[in-house]
Amino acid sequence: MQPNETNSVKLSVLLDLVGKKKALLTQILTICENQETVLSAERNEELDKLFIGMGNEKQKLVDEVIATDGFFQKIFDELGDDFERTGNNNLDIIQSLQDHIMGVTELDAKIRLAENRNLDRINRTRVQPITRSVNEASKQQLLQQYQSHKKPKY
Repeated sequence: MQPNETNSVKLSVLLDLVGKKKALLTQILTICENQETVLSAERNEELDKLFIGMGNEKQKLVDEVIATDGFFQKIFDELGDDFERTGNNNLDIIQSLQDHIMGVTELDAKIRLAENRNLDRINRTRVQPITRSVNEASKQQLLQQYQSHKKPKY
């Protein structure tokens, strides 16, 4: 395979990966919106379990996004090296890739807003607000406290 053919294949893979990430982020955004609906409803055990389940599913999707990003970065770095050696004749694919990346950026911003709304809603129902930078160990504790409406112990 010629260098330009290899670059075209790599660009196509990058385009597919961005499409995959966009689909994953769309699912994450849907979960965030559903969590917002649950948080706005009157609390009960069934909704609490649903909220936890949605959080678990969202975490799986986030892990998949991270893995996709790692693979994307690896190919992107290889492609940059190839372009330095061989030049670039794939402007149409690159433009499409840039367009998709802008869509991913927009989804990321929407997710951040939804997450902040959810966190604010949780904070309004708690005695002591939750900080935005919690470590992994305290996430479970915060979730348990949310369920029991106890004051945080940290």
